[in-house]
Amino acid sequence: MNTVNINEKNINNLLSLFSLMGIDKRKNNLKFSKSWPNKLWFEYDYSQDDLSNAIHEAKNNERTLTIPLWNKDSFYDEYLALFEKNKMKISFEQIGMSLDLKAQKSFESSDGDVQIINKSEDISAWVNIASSSFSYVINDEIIKEVSKNPKATLLLAYRNKIPVGTALLYEHDNVLGVHLVGVPKVHRGNGLAKNIMLEAINIAKRKDINYMTLQASVLGLGIYKRLGFKEDFIMKNYIKE
Repeated sequence: MNTVNINEKNINNLLSLFSLMGIDKRKNNLKFSKSWPNKLWFEYDYSQDDLSNAIHEAKNNERTLTIPLWNKDSFYDEYLALFEKNKMKISFEQIGMSLDLKAQKSFESSDGDVQIINKSEDISAWVNIASSSFSYVINDEIIKEVSKNPKATLLLAYRNKIPVGTALLYEHDNVLGVHLVGVPKVHRGNGLAKNIMLEAINIAKRKDINYMTLQASVLGLGIYKRLGFKEDFIMKNYIKE
């Protein structure tokens, strides 16, 4: 698969998950989150009109909506300038990454306790750990609804039978997207994120999936690169000033 195609599959996996989490409304090729995660987004191959409409909608919405903007072509710097000109600021940045499972000769086996969960009390524990990891409140009811989808898998990592890490896996178009890999600060540096990712890779292999994708923070970049993920594109997430 060429880079452009895997980039589009990466973004479409993310956008499909946004939709699964709940759409409030659609307007001018835009979609709005019903509540958390409070996103405003457009299709992968967006136009400059889509960007202008998104900026207008974000600035006039009573909620603070985050607009993800990925570099799909050579005009990315112009798109960024448009956001800056209209007093939109970067909330956080991510690196789009992918792993070709068929090209990897071998993978390590996780020696950690990482479990697939679906019980209500386990999902509530997942939400608490993820909220602590990312320092914002994740909606419990939305995650419980997402977990009912057969394409979604929640992973909860344990240490001494105590939940200490999370991930949400979402399958779309034969790509397994890895989302919300979280470990609270007090538990970091113990290999938990690596164990979670190795279990995610094992799940993808059992499903005979060709590619895994994710959007990494700078904090997690090193772990993913050591596991064989390659950097594909940059995504900047904007909010109104």
